[in-house]
Amino acid sequence: MKNATTTIITAILVVLVIAGGLGTVYSYQESQNVKKQADKDQRALERKVNNLKQERDKLKNQALIEDVPEEAFAGHASESGLIIVTKPQIDDLITSPVRVAGKAKAFESTVNIRVKDDQGGILKETSVITNAPDVGEFGDYSTKVDFESSTKKGEIEVFEYSARDGSEVNKVIIPVNFRSE
Repeated sequence: MKNATTTIITAILVVLVIAGGLGTVYSYQESQNVKKQADKDQRALERKVNNLKQERDKLKNQALIEDVPEEAFAGHASESGLIIVTKPQIDDLITSPVRVAGKAKAFESTVNIRVKDDQGGILKETSVITNAPDVGEFGDYSTKVDFESSTKKGEIEVFEYSARDGSEVNKVIIPVNFRSE
C-alpha cells in the first residue's frame, strides 16, 4: 500500500508540475501577445501624433502665407516671404548708385541692404525703413545705394537683423553684373 500511495503522490506531483509548466508557457505566450499589441498601439499613436504635427505645421504656414503679397511668389523673396526684392532683378547690369526696392515685413520696419563683389567683399552696407502702415505689416522700401567695384559681378543682399540674436535673417540674394563707368 505504501508503494501505491507513493505512486499516487508522485503522479499527482508530476501532474501539478506539468500543469504549472503549462501555465508558465501559457503566461509567457500571453505576455508576448500583450507586448505585441502594446507595440502595435504605440506605433499607431506615434502615427497619429506625427499626423497632428504635420497638420499643425500646415495651418501655421497657411496663416503666414495668407498675408504675404503676390510678389513673394515671383522668386525674389526670402524663404519666409517676409522680404521681397523687385529691383534689381537677377543678372541685371547695374551701375552706381543702384536702386534697391521691394516690400518687407521686418522688425521695426528696417531692411538692410548690402552690395558685395564677386569675392564676397562688402562694397556698401546700408538700411532703409519701409512705409508699413503699422507694426507687423508689409511696407514698400526703395533706396539708392552708392558703391565702387573693380569686378564685373557681384550680388545685392537684402535682409534683416534678428531682434532675438542679431543674426541675419530672411535674406534675399540677387546676383548682378556691374557696369563700369
